[in-house]
Amino acid sequence: MNLKIKLAGIFIVLLSFNVVAQEKKIVLEIFEGTWCDACPEAIEIIDDVLLNHPNVIPVALHFGDQDPMNVDAAYQIASIFSGASAPGFMIDRHLFPNEANVALAVESNSLNNFLNERMAAAPVVAVELNNGNFDAATRILSIDVDVEFLANLELSIFNTNLYIVETLIQTDDPAYFQAGSGNNYPHKYVLRAMLGGEWGTYGAIDQSTVSPGDAFSYTYLTQIPPDWDINKLQLIGLVQQTQQIQNYDMRPILNADKIQLNTLLSPIPTAINDLSEINTLNIFPNPSSNIFTIDINFVKSGNYNLKIKDVFGRTIKEPTAISLDEGKNEINIDLSDEPTGIYFVEFLNDKFSISKTISKQ
Repeated sequence: MNLKIKLAGIFIVLLSFNVVAQEKKIVLEIFEGTWCDACPEAIEIIDDVLLNHPNVIPVALHFGDQDPMNVDAAYQIASIFSGASAPGFMIDRHLFPNEANVALAVESNSLNNFLNERMAAAPVVAVELNNGNFDAATRILSIDVDVEFLANLELSIFNTNLYIVETLIQTDDPAYFQAGSGNNYPHKYVLRAMLGGEWGTYGAIDQSTVSPGDAFSYTYLTQIPPDWDINKLQLIGLVQQTQQIQNYDMRPILNADKIQLNTLLSPIPTAINDLSEINTLNIFPNPSSNIFTIDINFVKSGNYNLKIKDVFGRTIKEPTAISLDEGKNEINIDLSDEPTGIYFVEFLNDKFSISKTISKQ
């Protein structure tokens, strides 16, 4: 059960904004798998160490075909950094002096010492999650990863990313049984999605040399699958650095921020400017793989334009001029030629507009 999440991003360069979160936060990525009989003991060690490190953000990277929490990006990371073995951990994907590898074995004293060493480093970038909206009905999430650089950094590639982590998954489903522990094991810090992929969103930061005060923002827009518990989901925004495409030891995470998804339970604006002309508007089936039927009931007849936009705001079909009668109208939309994802259907004239979200599977 490897769920696919629908993803899109909107890139915005801001001339100026203030990012207030300038403290150093650490992303602790843990290599995990339901097949790994040594992983429960490793998580216990990590939990004990984390009690003294409140600014550390743990993320369990589950991988392996038999693990229902497998994420493709996690498997790629595990293959590159740990040779697809578990347990193990990485601290900001940072290569520590005198260490041959970024991935390290789980041991209490060394983990604590490495965390202290990394925490002592001054942050070179501030990261903050802002403008978050989550519509519980459509399960559509929109949130900005805001970035402000605090130091001079030259000739590199800087990318944003957004992780979605479920803080606890516990079920009697046999697929989730944990080797070394058994059924109903509490899977912690589980990575559900890495929206920018293993290396982040290229182009989100469009400079190879940055100076203090350089600021950027990237908007992530996605739909949360129905079987993810929104009360247990964390959003983690971060900035990654890539110095050499072939050198994976030179790809650290520079800083991060996190929030709980359920703090964003407010609807995304639907661009409704005037409801005086409409009684009801329903779209079915939604989601659909090709044909959507719009059932719309207008107070009075009139001429309108029908637009369909993708999540980037681009019109994917030429606006259609339609004449709608007073009362019930039914319109079919064919998206069979479009990729899966989220789209917006908009009716408008010179004084009225309404948009609704549809999901193509």
